Amino acid sequence: MQFADLDEEIEIREGRSVREIFASDGEAGFRAIEMRTLESLLREPDVDSTVLLIALGGGTLTDAGSRELVRRHTKCIYLRASAETLAAHLREAGTDGRPLLALKQGETLEGRIRSMLSARSAIYESCADAVADIDGLGIEEIANIINDIIK
Repeated sequence: MQFADLDEEIEIREGRSVREIFASDGEAGFRAIEMRTLESLLREPDVDSTVLLIALGGGTLTDAGSRELVRRHTKCIYLRASAETLAAHLREAGTDGRPLLALKQGETLEGRIRSMLSARSAIYESCADAVADIDGLGIEEIANIINDIIK
């Protein structure tokens, strides 16, 4: 199957980083670009002939237009993880390209993630065709879960 990371696609098509887009266009401007990019990915000719796995950004589904595209054109899998698991992955990968994870004075990464999950979990679940709990699982195990769901 083909794979696309939505944030990476945005950066390639826009010629600037997510951080730069947020700095110049704000979150609303970024969400508009994100929705256009998602729509474009879903309409590309190859999508009809193969499975395209798209990694959405954590805020993609907070936009009503993007939610509608996902509901109408995809089989959405919510890879549900705890704030602790997400924080551990983000510490490893880094948060530089994630402007909404910029911490305020006295805030922890887990706390910030917990707050975002609290605000977003219901949205994620409402869009999901399937939910997979991934705490403690490795990449291969998660890939197998995804593969079983899309069969």
